[in-house]
Amino acid sequence: MRKSTFGAFVFFAAFAAFSVKVKSDVARSQALKSFSVSVSEGAKPADFHLPSSDGAIYRLEDEVAGSRVVLINFWATWCPPCRIELPQLERLYSRYRDSGLQILAVDVGEDEETVRDFLRRRPVSFPVLLDSERHVAAKYHVEAFPTTILLDAEGNVIEVIEGLDPYLAYRVESLLEPESEAVDEY
Repeated sequence: MRKSTFGAFVFFAAFAAFSVKVKSDVARSQALKSFSVSVSEGAKPADFHLPSSDGAIYRLEDEVAGSRVVLINFWATWCPPCRIELPQLERLYSRYRDSGLQILAVDVGEDEETVRDFLRRRPVSFPVLLDSERHVAAKYHVEAFPTTILLDAEGNVIEVIEGLDPYLAYRVESLLEPESEAVDEY
């Protein structure tokens, strides 16, 4: 009788552990589904407001209102691909800001002084926002740097790009100048 009691105990313990694992996997799957709905193509991402490196407050909804394309770039000063991408973003902004491009570079997880020191050495003319506490990055489920999200004039997600994209300039140009076939200055 003792063996069968012990066997039953082991069976129920294993079943309980398996049930907890399944519940955890289901909850994670539902969270990922809700994430994919919030940043999937055609959806509107959650609004946010963040301070910039120059002290202004930026709200996503306000930036979308006056733009044809909004490029949100999640980055960090310690990230080599981000450092490579910043000059490309600067060239894009310089060329297309008058055509309706807004770039919001969201520095993730770093203090204001670190970002300002970096920008003194590598200045950019587009807004650099500070997500020091990582709230916006968490809301958008950013897991790679850089992560770029392209929005249309209504604030709908056009595309989410993780990592350094050598074709980013072409993508942006095609959104702003659909009849153009190539970018020759990148």
